[in-house]
Amino acid sequence: MDRRSFIAASLAAGAAGSAGAQIAPPLAAAIALHTAHAGEALVIQRNGVVWAEHYAPSADPYAPRDIGRGTSAFIPALVGALVNDRLMRLDESAVATLTEWAGHPSKSRITVRMLLDLTCGLSGAGQILSTPEALALEPIAEPGTAFIYDTAPTRVFLEIARRKLAAARYPGDAADYITTRVFDPVGCAPLIWSRQPDGEVDLHSGARISARAWTRWGELIRRLGVWRAAPVLSTDALRDAARGSWPQPRYGFGLWLAWPSRGEAPPLAGTDVWSPASPAPADLVMAASAAGDRLFVLPTQGIVAARLARDGQGWSDAAFLAALLRLG
Repeated sequence: MDRRSFIAASLAAGAAGSAGAQIAPPLAAAIALHTAHAGEALVIQRNGVVWAEHYAPSADPYAPRDIGRGTSAFIPALVGALVNDRLMRLDESAVATLTEWAGHPSKSRITVRMLLDLTCGLSGAGQILSTPEALALEPIAEPGTAFIYDTAPTRVFLEIARRKLAAARYPGDAADYITTRVFDPVGCAPLIWSRQPDGEVDLHSGARISARAWTRWGELIRRLGVWRAAPVLSTDALRDAARGSWPQPRYGFGLWLAWPSRGEAPPLAGTDVWSPASPAPADLVMAASAAGDRLFVLPTQGIVAARLARDGQGWSDAAFLAALLRLG
């Protein structure tokens, strides 16, 4: 048996309650929920220390897996790095970089923050757009007044990032920048990026990562961008990434939040995290995919958990969080 197989088998045996295994009942409950709902990989850590891991018999602990729309959890990495490196401010006007928007009655009032929290008024109607197509969109709502869950604002933000990095003479694109600037130094690897037909990184649904690496990123979110006492990302930008907007308090910068809603529920299917019975703490930060992949960050409790799955059918975020919160 090679080392990978030994680790996976040992962890699976421990989670199943094999002889001599020591595992807290809340962790056992969380693992049982995970395995009962097509779970492939699960890592739970507290205050940066791994408390539990579990892998399906066929799963490779080191192999990166597609996390779909969970990819948007990496948007704050790009934001925090650009702000920390003094290349961007959250409330600067987008037209400061996208000069072609100058003079437009609505787009000239869009800020970087509005692109990130999806309140800029732009929508591609769910279509995958090229950068020129996204830039040419006409707003369907006044900037700052409505939340529209769509990929077009992220595409526009990536163009702003591209131009800023080019002006700073950075040799790569946004994916290269955050990989070398953020993820490699904190051990968030392997991380593989998918790209659009024109070569632009898919920061909405195009990442593949292991559960272990995803928890590393979650831990950096929990620490507000500080790693080994050094600021890797802007702490203020990370705080803002976990704050909602007035139109949608439950969405930050690529992250879902547990704040009470002022209106309609967010367009995130397959979750009961906002149900009346959910124990989700107010400062919960979450990323999610339709396949049941999840990244949970519970700052007050010091807990980060990453789950990779084959199917999201029947999965309960509320039940899983209840188990985690019983850790005390």
